[in-house]
Amino acid sequence: MNRSKYFNYISDKLNEFASLILLRGSFNLLDYHIHSERFFRDFFNMLFDLKLVKTADHNEPGIDLVDENNRIVVSVSSTSTKDKIERSLKKVNPKYSGYKFKFISISKDADQLKTKSYSNPHNLMFEPAVDIYDIQTLLGLILEMEIDPLGNIFSFIKNELGGGILSQELKPIDSLKDYLTDIENWKEIETEDIGYYYELHPEFKIITNSDFHEKYEEPWCSRFYRPESSLYEYFVKYQDTMLSTVCIVGCNGARFFTAVPSIWLRDSTTDYFYSYYLIKDSIEYLVGELIQEKIVAANLSNSLIDKDIRIFESEELARQSIDDDFSNNGYEYIYYSFDKKTQVYSRIVGGDKEELPLRWLQWWGNLKQLQLKSMFPGLL
Repeated sequence: MNRSKYFNYISDKLNEFASLILLRGSFNLLDYHIHSERFFRDFFNMLFDLKLVKTADHNEPGIDLVDENNRIVVSVSSTSTKDKIERSLKKVNPKYSGYKFKFISISKDADQLKTKSYSNPHNLMFEPAVDIYDIQTLLGLILEMEIDPLGNIFSFIKNELGGGILSQELKPIDSLKDYLTDIENWKEIETEDIGYYYELHPEFKIITNSDFHEKYEEPWCSRFYRPESSLYEYFVKYQDTMLSTVCIVGCNGARFFTAVPSIWLRDSTTDYFYSYYLIKDSIEYLVGELIQEKIVAANLSNSLIDKDIRIFESEELARQSIDDDFSNNGYEYIYYSFDKKTQVYSRIVGGDKEELPLRWLQWWGNLKQLQLKSMFPGLL
């Protein structure tokens, strides 16, 4: 029957995953510990109908995941000891006082920890008997599920862990996305190369292309005090294999860095309209975030362009969302326009146009005329 098939498969794969983490951890290979945060985030969201996300500060002390709506924080760990839990409770930011605290042991049995008492200095809501999870605890909950949600869990586990993970490593590009969020462990290269390497797995590197440096001229840069911007190129490598080439924009006198945003373009009878966006969790976006923090510091404000360059989950969602917003008069997103008749360039906020600073009009006009002629031959 399907119930037995589903449960046995889930049980095998979860225990296989736990064994892999334990085995690799014994050799100080910690890559799967990082993957496990994402896996258990999505797993818990499905299992308990939560909205857990990675903490805004990727190195938030004591916790790895947070659900602001349900006021829950989660620590995901391969270390299953009373000391580990108490250290997590002690390190949690006091702003989470009153939140529910949950601890997930990803590789070891944690049953003996559920009967112990814990120091809880920030008054989180924590009941060890029900808020400490290990693989066997989760399997006990899954065993009691109705057949339809059980089938959903089966499909999720099959998609995530179905390839025989003990014998099949993740591709380097898949590992890279997880490593790029662990910004603290990217260190500056101290050789003739300029760039960074991932300390836990030094075979991953981000190398500056010293032979590449160009001007970057797009209207959102006008929001900075110094609008002149430059384009830099980075080679993302695994050993000697090129995984990706990423272009980064340095703005405002090298005070702000970001991946080059994609451009949404719409042609009307009177204007050309532009909007800018990035795709969350793309290699380009993650490298841009890393470069910004390493070169400048993440705490420097980029609030001037927070709304000018929007972040979306996917390319399809970005295009559809901007299309829909523009069709509804463009009140949510920021747009830039070029008036074909008056040759005036504007920034559109809430449907209202405001002309760009004069220092931008001449050079951006020349640039856009060339771009638009190439995109729409014969219209200009």
